[in-house]
Amino acid sequence: MRSLGQIIAAAIVAVSLAAGLSSTVAAEPLADGLSAYVARDYATAMRLWLPLAQQGRARAQYNIGIMYRRGQGVARDDVKAAAWYRKAADQGYVLALYNLGIMYAKGAGVELDNAEAAS
Repeated sequence: MRSLGQIIAAAIVAVSLAAGLSSTVAAEPLADGLSAYVARDYATAMRLWLPLAQQGRARAQYNIGIMYRRGQGVARDDVKAAAWYRKAADQGYVLALYNLGIMYAKGAGVELDNAEAAS
């Protein structure tokens, strides 16, 4: 049985990934990536989102961070997850800021740093 925390985390991921649908620039790859992600076709989601992330799209960077954090379609890698969250967070993407803060608070993929977690 899933804990309340896991259910809330899954809901946050779903809402944040769906938020990418509202973008008008490069909306199709974000939306198509979301469809693939929901269908658990992580290879397709990564293929669609990675070029956008490399071009600096915060939502795509965040989505890739999620995939690395959970090991979806890629080997789980907290260091890479934190790096992608950082790219999105540096652009003010709120959910990336939140997830990166959690990682700093836990020392997951980054050095444990409560001051950085709080910021």
